[in-house]
Amino acid sequence: MKKSILIISFLFTVSLLYGQEINLSDEFFHQLGYRITKSDTEKTAWEEREFKLLNKRAISIKSINQVKGWANTWYRYIIQIESFPTTARAEQRLNRILDLPPDSPLHEDKSFPLREGFVYKTYTVILSTDVYKFYLDPEFKRIFKHVQHKIKKTETSLDIREKSNKQELKDESN
Repeated sequence: MKKSILIISFLFTVSLLYGQEINLSDEFFHQLGYRITKSDTEKTAWEEREFKLLNKRAISIKSINQVKGWANTWYRYIIQIESFPTTARAEQRLNRILDLPPDSPLHEDKSFPLREGFVYKTYTVILSTDVYKFYLDPEFKRIFKHVQHKIKKTETSLDIREKSNKQELKDESN
């Protein structure tokens, strides 16, 4: 009985590690001084065809406080989380994040060159803005680093749990 509980626990942890969704909450953004203004999923046929995109989630955020020295202006960014069948596909997408999909809505065109991203397992995470000044501002890098750290921190805590479960299984088999 104890052995089967440990195996189930191990399988659950592995499924969390490899099948987990990336979750960036309202609370996370609020701590950074932002609020979520929109969260949606919209993938294009081009992305599905070119990269085998499985899912795409876009989170639009807006700063709570105005940009210093710029009246009636708030920072606005979009975080895209794209899921692929393999890490290689995610890396292929990252290498081409500046490629404009031929079937993209026109309102996205201006934001395509103003983006950076990273790969996390089978995900590509992209931060973008449609305001050139926001892209050059250190705030862009700050948000990028916090998002990257939050996602990698989740991975680290799951890795620790996975190692702990492997050790328990090893101890149980001895």
